[in-house]
Amino acid sequence: MKTTKIFYLLLLLSILCSSVFATENEEVYKHLGKYSYITDYGLRIYYPENIKEAIPRIVTSFSKVREKVLSNFPKEKDFVVTVILDDHDDIISSTADSRFDLINLSIFNEMNVFSARSYSLEKRFALSLAKTMVKKSTSNVSFAWRRYLAMLSIPHWFIEGMALNYAFSIDSIHYSRLLDMAKHGRFYTLDDLNTITSQSTLKKEEMLFQAHSMLAYWEKTYKKGADLELVSSIVRKYKGFEKSFKEYYGVSLNEAYNSYVNYISKWVEEQKDFSKTDIIDLDYFKNKSKIFRTFYKINENEKLWVSSKRYTTENYDLYYHKFLEKPKILLKNVHPVMLYDTDNKKIIIGKYKINGRREKRLVLMSVDLEGKSTCIADDSGSFKPLAIKDNRVFYVKERFGQIKIMSVDTNGNTPPKTELDFGPTIIPLDLDLDAEKQRVFYTFQTIDFQNHLAVVPLSAKNIKQDSKLLLSLDNDLRALIYYDDKLWFTSDKNFSSTELYSYDASTSKLTKYSTLLGGVWDISFTDPTKKHIDVSTFYKGGFSIASLALTEQTDEITIVPPMKAALEEDLLKVKGNKYSSEYHDSLWQPVLGKDSKGNVFGIYSYRSDRLDRSSITVAPTYGQKSHDWGYISKFMTRNDLLKTTVSFDDYTIQRNYMDTDYFERIRSKKLQFNYPLKLDIELSFGFDLIQRGISKIKKSPRNLIPTAGKDHYYFVELSQNSIRTEPYNNIFPRKGRAVNFMFKRGIDNLFGGDMLYDSISLNWKEFIPLNNYYVLTLNTWLAQDDKKHNIRRPDDLYLGGDDYLRAYSSSYKSGDKLRYLSFTMARPVKIQLPKQIGWLRNEFSTLGIFWEMGDTVNQGKFNYDYDRGIELAGSLLLFKRLPISFKAGYAVKNGQKGHGTYCDFFMEDLVEIIK
Repeated sequence: MKTTKIFYLLLLLSILCSSVFATENEEVYKHLGKYSYITDYGLRIYYPENIKEAIPRIVTSFSKVREKVLSNFPKEKDFVVTVILDDHDDIISSTADSRFDLINLSIFNEMNVFSARSYSLEKRFALSLAKTMVKKSTSNVSFAWRRYLAMLSIPHWFIEGMALNYAFSIDSIHYSRLLDMAKHGRFYTLDDLNTITSQSTLKKEEMLFQAHSMLAYWEKTYKKGADLELVSSIVRKYKGFEKSFKEYYGVSLNEAYNSYVNYISKWVEEQKDFSKTDIIDLDYFKNKSKIFRTFYKINENEKLWVSSKRYTTENYDLYYHKFLEKPKILLKNVHPVMLYDTDNKKIIIGKYKINGRREKRLVLMSVDLEGKSTCIADDSGSFKPLAIKDNRVFYVKERFGQIKIMSVDTNGNTPPKTELDFGPTIIPLDLDLDAEKQRVFYTFQTIDFQNHLAVVPLSAKNIKQDSKLLLSLDNDLRALIYYDDKLWFTSDKNFSSTELYSYDASTSKLTKYSTLLGGVWDISFTDPTKKHIDVSTFYKGGFSIASLALTEQTDEITIVPPMKAALEEDLLKVKGNKYSSEYHDSLWQPVLGKDSKGNVFGIYSYRSDRLDRSSITVAPTYGQKSHDWGYISKFMTRNDLLKTTVSFDDYTIQRNYMDTDYFERIRSKKLQFNYPLKLDIELSFGFDLIQRGISKIKKSPRNLIPTAGKDHYYFVELSQNSIRTEPYNNIFPRKGRAVNFMFKRGIDNLFGGDMLYDSISLNWKEFIPLNNYYVLTLNTWLAQDDKKHNIRRPDDLYLGGDDYLRAYSSSYKSGDKLRYLSFTMARPVKIQLPKQIGWLRNEFSTLGIFWEMGDTVNQGKFNYDYDRGIELAGSLLLFKRLPISFKAGYAVKNGQKGHGTYCDFFMEDLVEIIK
């Protein structure tokens, strides 16, 4: 056993030293630090104390957004909106929790991204609030089960489309995608839209924008308010979504959809002024759907760009390509905007870094063309390089709800210096410096979502007094760049595709340069003759590079006379209160699923601290096979990064021990501590007091019945989950690693334990992509169970069944020592189910072949069994809404007669689906 423990220890250390493909564990650092709250103006806002200076601005804007959104819901005019704010650089934490009608927002405004993540804080608040109100219209949160039934009855795309429609009007981000979809016949069918929750970032946004456009068109064409009437009645008099749709809209869902497609297609045909600019289909951009950001030509033979090619979410890497060589990644996980230092031949770019608080923070990096990188500004919130002057890099820093322009020497040898502080009252959505680095041009948005362009001296002491408004637009204003004595940006014509404009501040001349179907999303000036410009445009479902001739066109943009009032908005007075534990309740909610406790259904009540620092869960359950009642209860409290959980459980599950089928009754009292070592690695330890009993038992062919009694043990567990975030990664991980190391020791000197043993195990899964389709999975399981007094543990090590040695019967082998290894080669496949079962839709499926070897022994050497087989796995949509995972397979024994088949379904927890 000593040699074995050393072996396991070495493997354990390899886990700690090999954290790759790290995924964000949002739960780890959720709402850390000191918080305060305000309860004024129809808002209840919880915020970190270090952003208190920005709170008056946030409360002022939120109160007006609240008033605007709630005007669509007159019955809820007195609704108090609950919001929890955080100040993480990673903006993805913006969510709406329907269990408590609660909104969680990051105040970080992410500049220069292509998706809806670039929306201002106010727009993101409006969207979350609208979504909350749409779900609230189905039922009050105290009748959670009714709301959840409604969410299962209504397609997710319909709810999301309604939320967008009530939050704000369709903008250029939407229209640029819709124009491309219509022009190239890429509309999503109603069946396609039902899969929206499992799609990649780019495709999900297209579906959202189409849903937004559909809801807006139906409201205008058929009946205003029909969507809310439908949602409000869906549970009260349930007739099915399609029947309810026809009742309130007056036409069938298919008729309404076809009418919308015809309308958009006809509208696109009327747009005759789209230029025929050639799209440059460069070899290294073959996977166009992943090209997102900055493209820069150092010269004709060397090029740089930032791309999300390796991801399905909006994450970026920095690429470098030299003529006749393969493109290489210089830096991973970066912000999308870079600056090339021509003198030192280095790239300045923001990069996400994990700090000691397990938070993703942006710092500023310098990287050369060989990939050697240096951090030049290790200060949270430092990103977006602006310019280089006198060997100093000017860049943007956003922290505590405020934006500053900083500078640091190009080598990062001296501390950063503040050049301009915008203070707590103005948050620019984008900015750039002029050629002399004396003036700052910046854009910001007022409460009516109107966009403004202003200029302020870099040496300004008072932003509001020293700023000069240049333009005010009803349209979007993005990608701000100062070049050739002009200010360049992208905007749109009457909410059409976003195009390229320049503005000469000295003459106030506004000039348009493009009319591209997919719009202009990014600008790159690298042509020394200044006759052409490289831009990113949306084309056939992805981003590609287009070369535009700088030819002036007719200006048709809508300009609003600049008003100084936009800079002088009066802020509301607020008073903060220190936060102490404050609970909110979610009443009984349904549970239906399969987990480690077997197939169960029931209800649970969840009581949680507002900041999720503690929670109480009670869940009566009923076993689908055992027909026994039970309960699961848990109390959790969090102290900084350390989480403590106490649980009391009583349940019955089906077991198989050496071909003996039986039901085991488990009564457990457990104390567990969890601590994150990294974002993707967590340490757990504690003890568990279990009373095991035999509830029901079938006739045993070998008369082997597991030992009943008190199974008391302490444990240490180390787990790593570094699987790259992609659609369906719970079914088909495409890249990453999942490792679980566990040590247990049975004890008899604590409350009279009956079972003495040492149990140690390591399960390691590695997912290796071979190309865009095939993934190789290596799965190994090494375990040893040293038992005393001839006990027969119900958790004995065994092989055989659906997961290990699948050609053999369930639990056909059992022992104290286990070794297992498998190789699986799989790829996604398309399977079309017959139209006769329209209530069931195949959402995603994979087909794989596998080879396995394994054995368990008590003494002596291992004598491995081998098998091989084929497995089909995937996800189905029941009634176009409820996801069900499945797997089915066939395996044959190597060199022996016999085979095995299996088929299993897993229904996700309903609460997770609809929250």
